[in-house]
Amino acid sequence: MKKKQAAELIMANLDLKKAEEYKKNIKGLEEMMFMTSHKVRQPVANILGLSDLLDQTINSPDEHIQLLNHIKQSDLVLDYFTKELMLFISHLEQKGKIKNMPN
Repeated sequence: MKKKQAAELIMANLDLKKAEEYKKNIKGLEEMMFMTSHKVRQPVANILGLSDLLDQTINSPDEHIQLLNHIKQSDLVLDYFTKELMLFISHLEQKGKIKNMPN
């Protein structure tokens, strides 16, 4: 009877550890989704809006230069964020590798 209870406790403990690991993975995915939806969406919306302005009739070359500068700035923000996201993903992968290393 005690062996059966011990085995059940071991299995319950393993299930709990799996659930905790799953929860950590979900948290990492939620962070990535938040970062993507907030940090990517803004520069993309900026670029789309600026592109629409370029499609309209603009009389002065200075206006073109100003809009292009705004597009370049949004591009730099996107570039920075993609690097930040890749570092975040790499960090999550490294945490997973360290945690799953044999003792």
